[in-house]
Amino acid sequence: MNTNDTFTARMLEQIWQIINYQNRLEQEGRVLSIDEAAFEWIDRYAALFPQRPSTIG
Repeated sequence: MNTNDTFTARMLEQIWQIINYQNRLEQEGRVLSIDEAAFEWIDRYAALFPQRPSTIG
């Protein structure tokens, strides 16, 4: 996996995490736009997100 592939995988995994976060909040009765969910997720969890993408498959 080259650097570009690693970056792409990391971004896709973060998007997946943000969408899951948005859906979880919606189930709790809190509806956010994808942008609002992204800003909130980044503020709360981005520092905890691993530097390397997880292995898929």
